[in-house]
Amino acid sequence: MSQSRTALDDSEYSNRFNRLNGAINNLAFNIRKDWRAAPPWLAAYVSSDALKTGKQEMTAVGRAVISRWLMDQIFDRVFHPGLDPVLSSHLKGIELNIRGSAYTLNSQEEFDALTTKIVNWRMATLDGLNSVLNSPATTEHRQNLTSMSTSNLTAELYQYLNEPPPPGVEGSASMIVELAIGITANLPLESRDVAIVYPLPGELVQPGIMEIEKAPLPPLDDTDSGDDKEEKDEPRVRFAGFPALEVRGRQVLMKAPVWTL
Repeated sequence: MSQSRTALDDSEYSNRFNRLNGAINNLAFNIRKDWRAAPPWLAAYVSSDALKTGKQEMTAVGRAVISRWLMDQIFDRVFHPGLDPVLSSHLKGIELNIRGSAYTLNSQEEFDALTTKIVNWRMATLDGLNSVLNSPATTEHRQNLTSMSTSNLTAELYQYLNEPPPPGVEGSASMIVELAIGITANLPLESRDVAIVYPLPGELVQPGIMEIEKAPLPPLDDTDSGDDKEEKDEPRVRFAGFPALEVRGRQVLMKAPVWTL
């Protein structure tokens, strides 16, 4: 098994993530005035006038909705887009289970050992799947995943948009999905741990992987002014507009843009 592989260098990952972020921003901006409701997981973090005005906050909401969908349905579900989708999902689940033990680690040495374990498992798994990934079925699996994911992302957005939905959503969703799947095709080939992290509402802000957006959103109606000091001491995520991208143990390539409570 090769001990050092680089599918894409840091600048290429950054470029691809910037393109994905730009595509998400464009779609979110285009549909900002077309929302009829926010998804349940996000509704409590959206101000009462946001849906009426359809301004900056709804662009931010769109970014959050699309980014979390990509995280849940592609980045956390697809091990490699060229594999049978059931196998790909099972393998990704194994990887996430191994990674999950990071929450119990107490030292940098333990964290580094876990990173090495994940990378070695992933590389060995790819070596074992080499013949499968070089078969004609690989292209078909990837095309089917792209088509299905485009339909699913479009349907996810349509749930919360006015009828009739605005034009161009499916075309933009297709571009976003293709960019995301292109990234997932390279991640398992790396001999370093390139990780994608999407901060959820209510999490503590981690300055190492998150960057607070400079333009604040309108305040929430139920904000308790008595908690202001605590919130300033320990700011929490209201929602994130995009995931963070980091090479574990080395550097953060892109911080997640977040708005705070």
